[in-house]
Amino acid sequence: MNIEIDSEVNSRVQEERADPLVFVPIVDFDKLTDPSIIDAF
Repeated sequence: MNIEIDSEVNSRVQEERADPLVFVPIVDFDKLTDPSIIDAF
């Protein structure tokens, strides 16, 4: 599945009938102590 997300967090899926859930986490990067946001979750 190909998902495009633009700078305004609008998503588009190229495949027909695909209905993915797109989650954009809100992360305070100044307080993030983990090596990546993946590790924080």
